[in-house]
Amino acid sequence: SPLDLERGTQVEVYFVTNQLQFRVLGNIAALRRKRGAGIAFMNVSPRRALQIATLVSELAEKEARS
Repeated sequence: SPLDLERGTQVEVYFVTNQLQFRVLGNIAALRRKRGAGIAFMNVSPRRALQIATLVSELAEKEARS
C-alpha cells in the first residue's frame, strides 16, 4: 500500500464538514486490514473532543441508514 503505517505512527487528521475545518494530531492505535485505522488523538481540548465525537456520531448514523 502507498502508506505503510504501524502502531505508534504519528499522524495529522484533517476534518472538513459543512461548518468546521480543523486538524488534530494523533497516533495510530489500531490497524484494521482493509477497514482503516484507529487513532488516539493527542492534546485535544474538551471543545475539540466534543466536535470530534459529534462528527463521528453523525457519520455512524449516516452509515447505519444506508
